[in-house]
Amino acid sequence: MKILLIGEKNELNDTVVDVLSTQPDFSVESCPPSTFPEKLGNGAAKDLDILIADLTAFDTKPVETIINLKKLGLDCALLAVHVYTSAHFIEPLLKAGAQGYLPSATTKKEMMEAIEKLSHGDKYPLF
Repeated sequence: MKILLIGEKNELNDTVVDVLSTQPDFSVESCPPSTFPEKLGNGAAKDLDILIADLTAFDTKPVETIINLKKLGLDCALLAVHVYTSAHFIEPLLKAGAQGYLPSATTKKEMMEAIEKLSHGDKYPLF
């Protein structure tokens, strides 16, 4: 499974990469939002299964970021990560096109559950 994490270098993103890199058959790369377009041009999105976007790393509002990422036409699931914990704020992200959402303070178990759901075409979480 090929996963690309877009976000600034921080503890959360380092943990995500560390956790996912230990999984068999997982290929994980990360990049900041500023180099994401360059990564796309270098073929990083080819055969991409899941794009994980740390929405706190972007200069746009979270819903706008999701819409902009979906406009790129990537053929992969989009997992959004942000500090939100209320369905009131999370549901608009899912309606904008994210297939999944995790709060920034997520556990390894939640991360793996979300990846599993998205890899089978399901949404996460289910409201």
